[in-house]
Amino acid sequence: MWDKLIKDINNDFPFNNYMIQKGIIRPKYSFIMTLINNNFAKDAKILDFGSGKNDITAIIKESGYDNTDAYDDCNDEWYDKDNKLKLINFSKRHKINFFENIAELYGRKYDLILLLDVIEHIPQPKKLFDSILKLLNDNGKILITVPNSVSLRKRFTVLMGKTNYTNYDEFYSEDNFRGHWREYSIEDLKQLSKQIKFEIKSISGFNGIIPKGDFKFFLFKYFLFLYKLIIKIDISLSDTLGVILEKK
Repeated sequence: MWDKLIKDINNDFPFNNYMIQKGIIRPKYSFIMTLINNNFAKDAKILDFGSGKNDITAIIKESGYDNTDAYDDCNDEWYDKDNKLKLINFSKRHKINFFENIAELYGRKYDLILLLDVIEHIPQPKKLFDSILKLLNDNGKILITVPNSVSLRKRFTVLMGKTNYTNYDEFYSEDNFRGHWREYSIEDLKQLSKQIKFEIKSISGFNGIIPKGDFKFFLFKYFLFLYKLIIKIDISLSDTLGVILEKK
């Protein structure tokens, strides 16, 4: 349903091998767009918080959600002068209001705030949500995606005696660590919703990882249908969890 739109945006996207990897469109795009399209009208005011490369923001915007903004603090090393300029120009071409200073968002209100693969990078989620909740309309909702800490793949990893935590060398030595402080299970998301006095409207899962290695990619390509069947039966086994939260 979304493939043509995504391919068109990819043709203008300034960063290679990101939106489409090994000839496959990243699964998260259709997953997120389906959630948004099924739950929100086209006039919804949307904020993509922690928008990264603004790839998803552009897809949402170009699909008819005109009131879509993006925010990212741009503190990662990736945002060097050249990449940042490319990102800004891409955002302008797709008419995305792109904010780098969170103070610029104060006074704005949104019907939907996206936290897509964001909260696992935050050591103190309470501070983040204290800021987020001030930006929501009274009936506003939050859409969160997170890596599942107890996915089928990670359960096998632990059984093999390996860790499912972030790369230790990176964690040990990176001055401004921006990796995964904590990944989440379904139970964690339920606890999170209680902490901010929200409730879960929907929860689902998908496989968002396109493997780099040839053998793993072979398994992904030819056995993905089986994986989809498994996580349809039990979403707690999916690689990525998606949840929509609404106020009680």
